[in-house]
Amino acid sequence: MCKPDTINGSVVPPTSKSVRLLLSLSSYEGGKSGQGPDVASSIFTGLVFILVLIGVEQLLNRWFTDHQGMHPLLGEELHRRILSRHIGVDTLSCTVCAYFGFSGIRTYSDIWAYYIKGKKEAWVRANYLNRVLVYDPASYRICLFFAAYQIKNLYDTIIFDDGPEFIFHHILSAVTAYGCMGPKVCNYYPMFFVGLSEVSTAVLCLLANFDEHHGVIGLGEAFPTLKIIMAGIFVVTFLICRIITWPVLSYHFVDDILLTLRNHGDDPRVQSRKGWFHFFLISNGSLTLLQIAWLGQIFYTVHKEAVAMGFI
Repeated sequence: MCKPDTINGSVVPPTSKSVRLLLSLSSYEGGKSGQGPDVASSIFTGLVFILVLIGVEQLLNRWFTDHQGMHPLLGEELHRRILSRHIGVDTLSCTVCAYFGFSGIRTYSDIWAYYIKGKKEAWVRANYLNRVLVYDPASYRICLFFAAYQIKNLYDTIIFDDGPEFIFHHILSAVTAYGCMGPKVCNYYPMFFVGLSEVSTAVLCLLANFDEHHGVIGLGEAFPTLKIIMAGIFVVTFLICRIITWPVLSYHFVDDILLTLRNHGDDPRVQSRKGWFHFFLISNGSLTLLQIAWLGQIFYTVHKEAVAMGFI
């Protein structure tokens, strides 16, 4: 039996260079550099996430095929594929992200106390360096899953011909998530931007099944009450997550980055990440403009549906 290595009489645990599957939160902690998991394990885990999503999609498609007698709309293969995608991939992924976000909701207790409870000392502006430079395992995990989902979603967007705006959105979102993982920047914010904010997106993915362009044609006419209920839930969650909360977090996000660049531009940690800081400013601005555009589309759709139903 080989004798274990020792340093000053203490046993040194063996190091492993094998690729690991990162599932538990503890697997994202520490690492060789103290800054999280290695690249190989991250890529391997991301690929596993994608394969799981593909597997769920295929299983759901098979279930719809075996039970296509439940409704005439299930007789069309395209309809089954659309439902499997929106439910088994999109809704599932957004729900997982939202769950991760809720599991780390304590991250934002200071903002909650500042804005809701009126504790003006809760939000400490001087802590901005911790919010933009300190590594957080939970943030890495949610960004890794989100990036994997965006890669799968990008493929689906091309296959289903959703349109160039969706391709742009998925690429921008995936690169932004990578920016939080690779250089480990702004780890305070992903728990909301790719976590809690996905609550409204999860509902939207279900509602997308009723869309006349990206969903199952005739589903809205077959289940009008369900469509109205889903639309109502989406509007409420969208207003809370994207119109009320998003601007607040975006303000602090941008403020933290600008303070960092202005006051610590010569810091090696900041210099090595300066390109990412500028990218995040562009990314957040672009995605915020999308929220505004989507809000306008929501008002237009609600008005259109209200006219069609005779309310207006």
